[in-house]
Amino acid sequence: MAAEAAVRGRGHGAAVRAALHRAAVDAGQRSVELHARVAARRLYERAGYTAVGGEYEEAGITHMTMVRALGAGDSGAGPATDVTDRSAVAETRRVRPSE
Repeated sequence: MAAEAAVRGRGHGAAVRAALHRAAVDAGQRSVELHARVAARRLYERAGYTAVGGEYEEAGITHMTMVRALGAGDSGAGPATDVTDRSAVAETRRVRPSE
């Protein structure tokens, strides 16, 4: 997942992560793993992720693997955030993985 600098910090990534965590719990998963840009490590640590292993290059950017345990608080129970509602997004554009 990536966001342009102009729209970072507005909670879009947190909403996507929450939806993915709910989907993973609903599918019976107990943990999730992601490849984070090293520059984003603290953001993911605040979201409960832990770095595992060393750094590596992916798409020309230094990344690290991070994991997070899932629990009852990540379940789909209760009201869900509608991550398909794009009304709060001022501007979006498609980004290819090579960008």
